[in-house]
Amino acid sequence: MALTLGAARPIFWKYVASVPYQSASDSDISNFDATLNRLCERLFSEGKWRTTFRRVTLRTYGNK
Repeated sequence: MALTLGAARPIFWKYVASVPYQSASDSDISNFDATLNRLCERLFSEGKWRTTFRRVTLRTYGNK
């Protein structure tokens, strides 16, 4: 599911901002955008993505 910034703001606002979304000023929105940008950068640089791992199969013979 991909969200635009405009769609993500109301959803994630309560986790980042200290004022209600409906009464946010331009500076509050700017601070939210900066925080969301930092979170995305950290997620992309430190994330462990499903495609970066590979399942390993080990075969054993007897008890070895």
